Amino acid sequence: MCTKNRFLQCLLWPLIVGVAIATSTNAHPQARPQIDVENLDRMSIVKPIVKAVEPITSRGADSSISSHDMTNFVYFDQGPASSQLIELTSWITETGDNQSAPYLIIDKAHAQLLIFHSDGTLAGTTPVLLGLAVGDKLIPNTNQHTLAKIRPADRITPAGRFPMEFGHDLHGQDIFWIDYEASISLHRIFEGNAKERRRERMQSTSSADNRISFGCINVSKEFYEKTLRHVFSKSLGFAYIMPEDNSLALPYQ
Repeated sequence: MCTKNRFLQCLLWPLIVGVAIATSTNAHPQARPQIDVENLDRMSIVKPIVKAVEPITSRGADSSISSHDMTNFVYFDQGPASSQLIELTSWITETGDNQSAPYLIIDKAHAQLLIFHSDGTLAGTTPVLLGLAVGDKLIPNTNQHTLAKIRPADRITPAGRFPMEFGHDLHGQDIFWIDYEASISLHRIFEGNAKERRRERMQSTSSADNRISFGCINVSKEFYEKTLRHVFSKSLGFAYIMPEDNSLALPYQ
């Protein structure tokens, strides 16, 4: 996992160690043990206040928007694309950092995921559920504790650049590993605990309601199966998770 003080080091670390992109989602690393996704994100917290609003739904491919120019992109809360998002997408395109592979960006400040084809065109975007705590760096050895011993303040979705891996949970459901060593994955939304009201959180206009997991990223089943699996069906790529702390350096700075 990324433990450096600056976001640049987090993003470039996998390149330094020469991590290659997986070439197919038909096989997952043999050494990867299976995990129980349902239990990984189960928690008991105060009942959230979720506004009664029209459901926010995912948006599909939009060839008019690409990483070359994100100035026309609009978040689900109707706000314009942030300068950090515009600069990051431009940097990826200009440097070819995605290595001609599809990739995704998670804007934690807006609790939104954007997925791009290898040529930089927008394949789709969706709200996401994130770690309960605000933060960008994981607390060392957090994943070695039982879930009951992980403090709410330590339930963080880390920022950084991560080579994605394909895997399965204990129930045979496919998942995408974001940071295997830290037990951070991207998977379908888990709705087994009705008190968490996860779908309502995802549909809320407030990104603050999207804080619920132990650090994993949740997307709707529909988006996972129709967009994520389709885009990454031939080649896995990278996940860029933007920092919430604007004082942290992005890769081009």
